Amino acid sequence: MQPISLKEAPVQFKIALVKALGLGVDNTGSILDEQGKPIVDEYVKERVTLANMAILPGSRVILVDNEVSIAGYLNAHPDIQIE
Repeated sequence: MQPISLKEAPVQFKIALVKALGLGVDNTGSILDEQGKPIVDEYVKERVTLANMAILPGSRVILVDNEVSIAGYLNAHPDIQIE
């Protein structure tokens, strides 16, 4: 699977994508879980927002789009193949 950058995606596209995953967005742009609580990236302990989100193949996990977070996720999930 080829990664696709969301950096340049329109905000409305990002919102629709998040909602299609069964999640929400608050008025500050924070991504909310099914209970309406802000999602915090487990690797870098930052709140995930529309501006910094990354969605990796094979998951519904939404991460902060920085190298530490993505490397942590890939290290924890060695079965994921990114070309």
